[in-house]
Formats: sequence, structure tokens, C-alpha cells
Amino acid sequence: MLKIALFFMVLSLPVWAEESSPEQSTNFCLNPKAANSNEELARKNPQDETLIKLVAMRAGLCDLLAKKIIDLDFAIDLFNGEHAHGIQKRIEEEQTSQKEIGA
Repeated sequence: MLKIALFFMVLSLPVWAEESSPEQSTNFCLNPKAANSNEELARKNPQDETLIKLVAMRAGLCDLLAKKIIDLDFAIDLFNGEHAHGIQKRIEEEQTSQKEIGA
């Protein structure tokens, strides 16, 4: 249960980007504090595959944005898709573990 709570806490923070209005998207790559926070969570949970994947994806997408290889809206959509997939995977893992212990 602690693992799923940690995962949802991490993902509820502005880890990557959010749309602030239909016309303008916020680039959280410009927030080094958020990047440091994500890296610290990765250090504390190096075996959490879903968390590591999201942290790595964020870092890679931020790098591609900085190099102007991709645009912000594409990066947001890509990250948000993987983020949603990670949440669904974590919910399924939690449900499976509860069934295994008879809860």
C-alpha cells in the first residue's frame, strides 16, 4: 500500500507538464526543483520500474525539448500517455496483490 501511495503522490506533483490554458502549456522542464525532487524519488526507489521509467522519460523529453527536436505539446501528450498507463498498471498491480493475500 505504501508503494501505491508513494506512486500517486509523485505523479500528483507537477512532475512534467500540465496545460494551464488551451492556448498555453506550462513547461515544467524549466523547474529544476521538480527535476531534483523526481531524481531523489528515483534514488529512494531504484527498483520501482514504473517510477524510474517516468523519471527517465521526463529527463529525456526535457533534453529533446532543450535541443528543439520536439515541441512542448508533443512532449506533454507523450508523457501524459505514459503517465496514465503507469497509473493503470499500478492500480492493476495493487488489485492483484490484494487478491493474492486474500484481502
